[in-house]
Amino acid sequence: YPEVGDWVVAGQTISEVGQSGGQAQSGSYFEIRDQGAPVDPLLWCRTNVELDRTS
Repeated sequence: YPEVGDWVVAGQTISEVGQSGGQAQSGSYFEIRDQGAPVDPLLWCRTNVELDRTS
């Protein structure tokens, strides 16, 4: 998986979702930055992609 500061490319796996991270709900928590400034991840992430539920 990428580490802090790594660049990622389209289609690259950046995380897995489970229930062991100490959060109240399962999810993937991440931040996207453009030239060092945080940006809204919804501007970068597709929302109409079918989820892979084969875990």
